[in-house]
Amino acid sequence: MSKYANMVCPACSLKFKDGDDVVVCPVCGAPHHRSCYQKLGHCALEEHHGEDYSWRPAEKSGPDIPFDGDDALKCPRCNAINPADGIFCNICGARLKLSEMREPGAVPPNMGPPPIPLNPFTTPFGGVDPEEELDGVLVKDLALYVGESSYYFLPRFRDIAQGKRSLQWNWPSFFFRGFYFLYRKMYLIAAILIAASLVLSIPSLIFMKDYMPYVMENLNNPYPPVFDSSPYQNLISLNYAFSLINTFLVVAFSAFANRIYYRHCIKKVKKIKSQQFVSEQEYAVALSKKGRTNVKLIFFLVVGYFLLSVAVSFLVLLY
Repeated sequence: MSKYANMVCPACSLKFKDGDDVVVCPVCGAPHHRSCYQKLGHCALEEHHGEDYSWRPAEKSGPDIPFDGDDALKCPRCNAINPADGIFCNICGARLKLSEMREPGAVPPNMGPPPIPLNPFTTPFGGVDPEEELDGVLVKDLALYVGESSYYFLPRFRDIAQGKRSLQWNWPSFFFRGFYFLYRKMYLIAAILIAASLVLSIPSLIFMKDYMPYVMENLNNPYPPVFDSSPYQNLISLNYAFSLINTFLVVAFSAFANRIYYRHCIKKVKKIKSQQFVSEQEYAVALSKKGRTNVKLIFFLVVGYFLLSVAVSFLVLLY
């Protein structure tokens, strides 16, 4: 990692990241982004140049300090290292330790208020250090790409990157299947799942085409004749087999959905980062625009699905 990583460029006030093209002022030694130095044409600290002036890195303070002493406190929720006199975690806001209360009637030692729950507005990184890298991508960049659910996904992404939890159950994927992947802008996987679901439902649709007229004809018959299913035995067996395959696909993709989404996010963020941006703000806007979710598409699909269901029902009733 570059020795200037996390130090601040005096021209643009942004932190240097590992891999940034950094140049140093030959007079005072202050590091700059090459583009910043070329844009200015001189050192941003030129007005301070003198016989006694030389650049020095700023002292670290606050949550960036690496508390490595014996008295350092480890967060019980996210394992972040905090100062010995800390009360709440600098990363996720959980309570670090509970003061012993020895007055009569006081709460016993190690008992007290529960940890602060993770909140998408106060802990958007879900207890993960925003400057941490996962497969070469900064957590804060992943948070911008994921959007509102970053506090949920980032801890799971970290576990996947560290090889701790490859299988993570995803209920939205289980219930909404391919539509969930559409919502998360994983269009290829969504198309494969939706197409597979349609193909696997063909035997059922063929059977229902002949079975529904029998149902409609005997709606008011208290003693309807037994439906002769013997011509459809092969079709029914095929439908059972296809149903098992569909169930397997749903369970498999629900178990691997977070991992699939993680790989998708890493690939997309790296692709966006490889482009040329005028400023960090433009880069952040690109991450937010390309990522997040596609609510409009899901809305139109739900409305379209409802209208299609109504149309199919009318056709069945008519014919």
